[in-house]
Amino acid sequence: MALASVVAALVAASVFLFQSRAPEDIFVPSDDGRVRVQGWGIAGDHALSISRLAEEDAWKEFLLTSAYLIRETGGPKSSFTLTFFLNEQEWLAYPSAAYVLYRYQPVLGAWEQIPSQTDESKRTISAQVLLDGDSQWAIGTMVAQPDPSSYTTVFDALRAAPPPGAVGYRSFLAVADKSIFQLVSDQVDVGGCDGSFVAGNSTVLTLKDQPTDDARSLLRFGILWEIKEGGCQSGQKIFSSRTRS
Repeated sequence: MALASVVAALVAASVFLFQSRAPEDIFVPSDDGRVRVQGWGIAGDHALSISRLAEEDAWKEFLLTSAYLIRETGGPKSSFTLTFFLNEQEWLAYPSAAYVLYRYQPVLGAWEQIPSQTDESKRTISAQVLLDGDSQWAIGTMVAQPDPSSYTTVFDALRAAPPPGAVGYRSFLAVADKSIFQLVSDQVDVGGCDGSFVAGNSTVLTLKDQPTDDARSLLRFGILWEIKEGGCQSGQKIFSSRTRS
């Protein structure tokens, strides 16, 4: 009888632990109510916070809202629904199709467009996003974007001088009306040893900024190199995967 009671107690404890770890709805709003993160997971595994960043005059070039820092710690990289709520003045400033959700890419020094959906009845822009660590988000407007294929000679010149230990690379293009860069593409070209991309143990960034022909915008050409001790094997050279194919 005593043994049965102990077994029953252990089973009950196991059920309680299992239930307490069951997934639940995670809902985190910003203090000002302008941004919300919502998802399904084990709340105890994710510590989420949203804080508005101080305004920067340069952001007003194409950012419509303040930028927000979302901090996720404790859990594995997870998918959440990120929603921005616009006020009436912001919503009426542009056609709904002109609004873009941006995420800042600190390595590339540029804001990246993230696919999103608009809800005109609620004046919201939302997207499914992966959160892991710190990330910066904002709503902005589209700016004119150049065609990366028009600048192959610039990328060829940057790629011709790989740093020591380079085993792979991906090139990107960004554009700025003044000083804040908007990412056009982070996959303009990919390559590596004999045309095969290889991830390294560290990275090195090569940049070149130059004005557009009409001098109205600034272009940023970049190559993010993957570095590994020893570099490519003997006889191998760095070139584009497109050349290899």
